[in-house]
Amino acid sequence: MVGALRGAVWAAVVSAVMAWPATAQNLPPPEGEMARLIWSTLLALDHANLTGNYTVLRDLADSGFRDANDAAQLAFIFEPTRDLPLGQAVLYPPRLSETPVIGEDGLLRLTGRIPMRPRAVLFDMLFARRDAGWRIFGLSVAAEEPVPEESGGPEEGVAGQ
Repeated sequence: MVGALRGAVWAAVVSAVMAWPATAQNLPPPEGEMARLIWSTLLALDHANLTGNYTVLRDLADSGFRDANDAAQLAFIFEPTRDLPLGQAVLYPPRLSETPVIGEDGLLRLTGRIPMRPRAVLFDMLFARRDAGWRIFGLSVAAEEPVPEESGGPEEGVAGQ
């Protein structure tokens, strides 16, 4: 009986999702929600950097991210970002450099910068829609600094699946 009921509920959920217009499923969240995703991700990384404990950052992520990155790997990957004052990011509105899109893979991509002083923070984030929200699927954070021509670019931390 429970199995039949579970199957009926699952069928109803699938039917409701299938009936939802495809365009609504592919629209990025509202601007305020995207800002919240960016800020909360940067704060999670800031807390991980401050404490040296990357398990919460990992636990906030999608299963693909968690499978690809253990806490020790995340500590190594994001070591170059430890001197960035990411906790101050919430004081500045994120500026997207690309139009937010949900790709054919269902991932929301947010790319841009937080115009902090003296160094802006660059970010490239992927989120997977899970349950009623979004989970981190990929994350890249770097400091924007004037780059001498002979240099290879900004310091960077990148993690993903």
